[in-house]
Amino acid sequence: MNRLILSALILFLAATAAIAQNNPYDIDDECYKYFSQAEAAVNDLTSDDFEKANESLLQTALSKGDQKARTLYYVGQLKRASRRGQKAPRSERDKWNPIIEGARAELAKISKETGFPQYYYYSYELAQNYYFNTRQQIAGMRTLNEMMETAKAEDDEYGMWQCMRYISQLYQRENDLYTARKYLTKVVDMHLKTNDPMILRQSITRQCCDLADTYPVASDSARYYYRLGEQKIDLQVDTLRINYYKAQLAAYDRDFKSYKAYRDLCLKDKTFTSHFRTGDVLFKCVDKLIDGQLSLEKDKSQLDTLYYSQQKNYLASLAGRYYVWDVSSYMRARQYDYLLGSISRINDQRLDEVSAQYGNYLLNEELAAKSRQITKITMLVALLLAIMLAGALLFTWVHLRHLKKAKRKDEERIKELEKHKNINKQ
Repeated sequence: MNRLILSALILFLAATAAIAQNNPYDIDDECYKYFSQAEAAVNDLTSDDFEKANESLLQTALSKGDQKARTLYYVGQLKRASRRGQKAPRSERDKWNPIIEGARAELAKISKETGFPQYYYYSYELAQNYYFNTRQQIAGMRTLNEMMETAKAEDDEYGMWQCMRYISQLYQRENDLYTARKYLTKVVDMHLKTNDPMILRQSITRQCCDLADTYPVASDSARYYYRLGEQKIDLQVDTLRINYYKAQLAAYDRDFKSYKAYRDLCLKDKTFTSHFRTGDVLFKCVDKLIDGQLSLEKDKSQLDTLYYSQQKNYLASLAGRYYVWDVSSYMRARQYDYLLGSISRINDQRLDEVSAQYGNYLLNEELAAKSRQITKITMLVALLLAIMLAGALLFTWVHLRHLKKAKRKDEERIKELEKHKNINKQ
């Protein structure tokens, strides 16, 4: 009898706990309330709403024994420190870097204690994002290298997978698509082959789509990874992402009915422009292109507002496919200028960081050699980009001439057929 009462009590407590965790993070609902408040206020440095909510999160987590909610408190602390450090003047960087590292180390330690290793590696991502946003490329790469070395030393497959994912994001932001492709391929392949439950729990639809974007627009490789991404849909944003790319491919394939259907699905989603900045502008340009109304003269200002490199590259290819050569050439030139500016900016950031760490004098010969190597690489990449742009323009010109010749031949054949037809009638 006592055993039955005890079993019933355990079932009741388990059911109560399940009801109390009705949120995406699977934490106590009261903890989730404070966590949501803290997340909403983490970027607002003008009030102390974050501090109040995050402290309430910690106290509630401790009183209810919710270890995951307790870990999320330290996630919030690192996010808050990162936001404050990013807003601080560059002259105070020496003060904020140790604060970020301290918050990162604290989150890493707590996540190990509470048994949530995903936040251990997330601490490295947040720190790396801080370094990237404060133009400290070398420090950011050093952080990721430390993360990879730790994962390898512990033979932690999930840690190595996460590190490759973060590194691919870093190269994507630097517009180094060739290197990003190398890491994204490893991320996707590892997810397909692993038995690690932590990795399998993660969605890779975004990584599949990002990998597709490293290939030429609408190429077989791009289409393959879009399809793979669709098969791996796990989140609502995954569905939105796939619809976004399906609309682009449908327009490229002149499947106007499908294009409009997927476009409308995207535009109806209230989160669309928060996930795809200027995605609505891209669709407006595509609509005009399909209707034969897009022109460089009238729509230049709208074309210039396109935010993502992927959007510019796609529209350049699509305009060429629809024979709107002035728009295609202009977008290619914009891409070239953007990439060249990105290379120059990254080069300056790295040299600035070296100067900040070692003073204004490059006394170390190795640093001087690295500086010269960066300059050579920049010049080489700029030359390659110029050659690629010239090649694209030459291909466009040759293709246009070929189309004109083919058109003339078709017209001559039509005239000849009509002539024979009239003779036969007589």
